[in-house]
Amino acid sequence: MIYVSLPWKNELKRIKKYLESNNLYDKKGIANDTKIFHFEKNIFISAFIIRKLIESDKMSDYIDNLSIKVKIYKPNKHIDKLHCNIDEDEYDWNKIEKKDISIKDIANYLIHSYVFNFSINDKDCKVESFFCIIGF
Repeated sequence: MIYVSLPWKNELKRIKKYLESNNLYDKKGIANDTKIFHFEKNIFISAFIIRKLIESDKMSDYIDNLSIKVKIYKPNKHIDKLHCNIDEDEYDWNKIEKKDISIKDIANYLIHSYVFNFSINDKDCKVESFFCIIGF
């Protein structure tokens, strides 16, 4: 239970600013493992904070009821612990299911995700979206 929400909300603001300004790759497209670690860590920490704030009734009704449009891609083959990459041939990228998912559900999906990966914009090497696998 969260009793005093302001420090947690301030931490979410800090994480948001960090995620928006971060570049995980250099201009040659070479990944920086330390930056990737911190980016992933902040994504997961924000998911925990959001879920705990919602469960503690410390978010506005607007946030409690907010949903985000997501794209769902079905795998071409069975995904398991040995075959869990998000590669071009693993999914049917032309068959897209669009769905509205609540903020709390997205936080839960991130917390319980099996695989987590980013989509990087080729132009400026910044994260433009992420993928997570949540079940089989």
